[in-house]
Amino acid sequence: MMDRNMRARNFGLRSRDMNKAAKNALIERGLSYSSVGTLSDRFRVFSRWVRETHQVNDLRYIDQVVLEQYAAHIRDRVAAGELAVSTAQNYLSAVNTVIQQARQDRQVGINPVEWVGERSAVRTVNRATEGVTAGRAIGHSAIPYLERCLVIGQLGEQLGLRVKESSLLDARAALEQAITQHRVHIRYGTKGGRPRWVPIRSDCQVETLRHAARLQGTARSLIPPEHNWATWRGVLYRTASKLGLHGWHGGRHAYAQRLYERLTRCQPPVVVGISHGRPHLEYLARVRGLDYEAARALDRRARLQVAAELGHGRIDVTNSYLG
Repeated sequence: MMDRNMRARNFGLRSRDMNKAAKNALIERGLSYSSVGTLSDRFRVFSRWVRETHQVNDLRYIDQVVLEQYAAHIRDRVAAGELAVSTAQNYLSAVNTVIQQARQDRQVGINPVEWVGERSAVRTVNRATEGVTAGRAIGHSAIPYLERCLVIGQLGEQLGLRVKESSLLDARAALEQAITQHRVHIRYGTKGGRPRWVPIRSDCQVETLRHAARLQGTARSLIPPEHNWATWRGVLYRTASKLGLHGWHGGRHAYAQRLYERLTRCQPPVVVGISHGRPHLEYLARVRGLDYEAARALDRRARLQVAAELGHGRIDVTNSYLG
């Protein structure tokens, strides 16, 4: 180990830049040239995120809360189909390696498998947070933008929107569509730029949009005029941390699970605690009084509908929401 002052910026790793300090930590660890390069590239994904969300460029300020928020962010990207589970695990492992070498201890770290799952990407732990965000807000009224952040979570719960889709939504226009057309057009922040229509089935959806439109005021979207998407994303993550939440994606999970149950009249695997595949299909067959093949066809139709309403092009992505 190089002789360094652990109280200095970046734990004395001979650079004021966090990325360069991280690279020095990997070199100090004795890794090969190629490993240093690979892990440095993966760590840069984290450093870019932490600068945008926490305005941090010093390894000394990376604590357990920050790492868990990053893990939640990566988990959400897996659920959104943006990252493969293997890639997500690699991103989280790289951060562990750098932070533990920089700190010279293992007091701060995350388990990649616990956060993003095994490489099958089939959800076994339910991440749905239906109605949780409003309850968590009690006693936190002084948090800036609190009500606006909460409505982002509520749009995920009621319309199945991603955080970016909710943030970029013109809630006034969406409310008018909901009332006149009984559906809402989602155009901005979508995966791959693919627009979609989300059906309006309940008064709760309309009331959520009405509340969002009131908060939006005369702005173009739910992002406050003094922010852009990058800085607003930071506000959202910091607010989630203050509320004890890992992120705002749980409402989207709840939406997917409610929709599956509505379509099949049976709860999905992650809710009932039955393994994905044949065990749950046999359970579905018993609940609905169907033979196995009919149950499998029903499950597939429901998952296709869930994938479409969430803005995904592949049915297998529903495993991250339903199990």
